[in-house]
Amino acid sequence: MSQSVECGPSSPGIEFPWFPTRWQAVIWRNAAFFPAEKIASLLRCPVEEYRRAAEELGLGGIRPDPQWRKQGYLSIIKSNWDLLDCPQLLELLEWDAERLNRCLHEEDFLFAKLGRSKPACPPVFWEPLTAPQREATARFRKIVDRFDFRYREPPFFFMDPEHLPMPPVSKSGPDERFNFIHGYFSGCGDVFDDYPERDPLPEGLLARYAALGVRGVWLHAVLYRFHPVPGAEKFSGNWRRRLENLNAIARKCRQAGVPLYLYLNEPRGIGYDFFKARPDWTGADCPAKLTYCCCTSVPAVLEWTREAAEAVFAAAPDLAGAFLINMSENATHCDSRAGKAGCPRCASRDTADMIAECIRALEEGIHAANPRARVIAEDWAWQQWTPDGRHDRNCLPFKLRVLSRLPENVSVMCISEWGQPVKLGSVDTSVADYSISHPGPSPDSAALWEAARARGLERAAKVQINNSWELSALPYIPVPYLIREHLDNIGKCGVEGLMLSWTLGGYPGGNLELLRHTPEELAERDFPGAAELALRVWKMFSDAFRMFPFSIVVVYFSPMTSGPAAPFFLEKTGRKATMVGFPWDDLTGWRSCYPEPLFEEQFEKMHRLWQQGVALWRENAPGTPQAHELAVISEAAGCHINSTWNHIRFVRRRDGGASGKELEEIVDDEIRCVERLLTLVRGDSRLGFEASNHYFYTPLSLVEKIVSCEELKRTLRRNKGGNFAKGT
Repeated sequence: MSQSVECGPSSPGIEFPWFPTRWQAVIWRNAAFFPAEKIASLLRCPVEEYRRAAEELGLGGIRPDPQWRKQGYLSIIKSNWDLLDCPQLLELLEWDAERLNRCLHEEDFLFAKLGRSKPACPPVFWEPLTAPQREATARFRKIVDRFDFRYREPPFFFMDPEHLPMPPVSKSGPDERFNFIHGYFSGCGDVFDDYPERDPLPEGLLARYAALGVRGVWLHAVLYRFHPVPGAEKFSGNWRRRLENLNAIARKCRQAGVPLYLYLNEPRGIGYDFFKARPDWTGADCPAKLTYCCCTSVPAVLEWTREAAEAVFAAAPDLAGAFLINMSENATHCDSRAGKAGCPRCASRDTADMIAECIRALEEGIHAANPRARVIAEDWAWQQWTPDGRHDRNCLPFKLRVLSRLPENVSVMCISEWGQPVKLGSVDTSVADYSISHPGPSPDSAALWEAARARGLERAAKVQINNSWELSALPYIPVPYLIREHLDNIGKCGVEGLMLSWTLGGYPGGNLELLRHTPEELAERDFPGAAELALRVWKMFSDAFRMFPFSIVVVYFSPMTSGPAAPFFLEKTGRKATMVGFPWDDLTGWRSCYPEPLFEEQFEKMHRLWQQGVALWRENAPGTPQAHELAVISEAAGCHINSTWNHIRFVRRRDGGASGKELEEIVDDEIRCVERLLTLVRGDSRLGFEASNHYFYTPLSLVEKIVSCEELKRTLRRNKGGNFAKGT
């Protein structure tokens, strides 16, 4: 096992000039996470000095919540990634290097979200403040004192399902299709080892899903953690415990009427150290994942895959089935990451055969243990790679080849929107992955479903009902007309099943009501006397969101995810935006195929129409809990859209040499936007949370953003006429 943190080459560190010192930044960003003694020890200062320093920053009333270390450790890592070096980060977390490596490289691509490198950070220790630093600290405190950042509803409050609303009893019958969803707060780490200390699917959450007509739930699983590879058993520690816990969770889900599916992405590359123990398994190199692929041209690899799948399903007979992704960001077979040329055994093989043989091995193992289990082959990234390592955008012929090779007793699941045409202004593109703003199904998905029907294979659609990476920080996006349009279109294709979410979108409510109701029925039920108003507002939101300039690059890298929490930078940082992580000021990285003027224009149009809907509802809505719910969610969504527009125009004008006055006007609008979101976040623990990222922002990070904006304005006034774009 690795004794050091595997973080790749160091990238240049970044400064946060709104903090007087870096050690004060460490205090600010961790005061809500850790007790005083812990942070004082990290900074090598007496506890009394720490408390004095926290008071000087305006943090005297803050009380750390131990839930953060248990349920929000990803937020802690992100908050400190550019502040602490690896030894201090490990000291803060009280983790060893092996655990941090596992989190970075196995927990839903965290390392990619952090930028695939660790910034070069010097050790941070407490030092007495200089006179200028004291002056800056007093200025910091003066801004902070304007705001109340204490939670009215504590973080993670929603994790007790009793605090989530029970859906009203529905008069409509259940949808005849099978469906399944990811648990709203189910983690992407080693959930089966953590149980029951952390329960990914408590009974109350399952009961709410059942009441909504949801018929199944899914969790990540990695086979080697349940079934050791002979000769490499050390990589499967606690595997018996995981099997026992899997059986217990599966039984609980079955009893609740919401049986459990596993997500299997196999055979999974385990890391370079594994292949020292099993060199015969070594396939193509996958340096981005710090592993080789498991070469499926080696009979032992597929034999173990089949055996492991059988062992897992035999140990947990209540499992409903599994869905399989055999090309993805993870390393599996030798062409899973466009690398088969690096494997002499696989270089000349047909990738369609390689995908199909992985599916066949898993299907045979699962059905040997449980013939009734549903095995679902998902078409995510079934694609032919070009010689230069890109995928061929015309995927359908290749997908049809894979389909023709599948076993007879699998279901075929298509990402409904994949390939859906998108035309905005002069740009013609298409959806990769999934989208709410541009409803499917795409012509390619419809064609693949038809081919599956001709083979007699069951068909399913992968969709996002509550939210998508277009706006993942909210429990749902209130655009019911777009959701209903998509569901109706899928219904015309006759598919038998629905996967209702990826890791995001599992909130037990929101748009899931549309599985059984039309928007009109929901408006009459939830807003008696104001149904027409609700429908008008929903239509405005749906029309506004349809303007989203979709590209997978925009979805993953633009500021829409962190929105108002993402800082503005007066000088170029030189940093590249990261996937649903840090947008920095990378406008080129945000906009993808969209020219800058069109990109800004689309977000402005979306913002203005959305805000009209927010204002209309705020001024005329009834004073009911349901009306308040729509107001909170729609206003929070509006803050993200507004802030993204502000980011785009700030960077464009900064780089274009705009006047300080023009930049200051944008910053003032951003401050108003952040202040509004701060008020909402303090009262609603759902805002900012997503299962595979934990919290994107907190009240303290939003106050930090306001401080940074005020300091930016101060700099603008001091440096009238300066060229701020030159940067580093």
